[in-house]
Amino acid sequence: MRRPECPINAKATCFDSVEETPLINAIFLDRESVALALLEHAGVDVNLSNSAHYTPIRLFFFTKSVDILKGLLARDEVEVNRPKNFGERPVHLAVRRGTLEQLQCLLNSGKKKRVEVNVLDEDGDKPLHGAANLGDVEKVRCLLRNSNTSCNVKNSLGNTAKDLAAQAGHHRIADLLSCNTTES
Repeated sequence: MRRPECPINAKATCFDSVEETPLINAIFLDRESVALALLEHAGVDVNLSNSAHYTPIRLFFFTKSVDILKGLLARDEVEVNRPKNFGERPVHLAVRRGTLEQLQCLLNSGKKKRVEVNVLDEDGDKPLHGAANLGDVEKVRCLLRNSNTSCNVKNSLGNTAKDLAAQAGHHRIADLLSCNTTES
């Protein structure tokens, strides 16, 4: 179903001709001041997705502004665990595309917005699998500091994060994960 185009004096939650909201456009175009102003607007729906199923919090990780993320996380209604088509959640994007500061900000977003760190994406990987496979030791450490992170979960191919790190030649991370695993 096609959404109606926005009139000139429309609310900030309308869609334009390519099915983008003003907030999504501001984040995508890295217009921080516009995005922050829109986030202060009570009528902005921070969970509306575009035609590619990107919500503002998912699209955010393609930019580098931590202030926009903080603005999104300040909104009680933002869905920090909302999956995209095949299970990928914002925490997966933070690991793959975001900065360490963005990941920390997301993980520390508060009790009301507890980020699920042990969820699997479409490939059966947890965020820890992704960070280990990419060789990002700081993101691995950040995830390990989260008390809910489980190191022994296997992905759909039967690999733990430690296995992926070792296979990719990230021995420092494999050693770090060895020190943080407990056998069941």
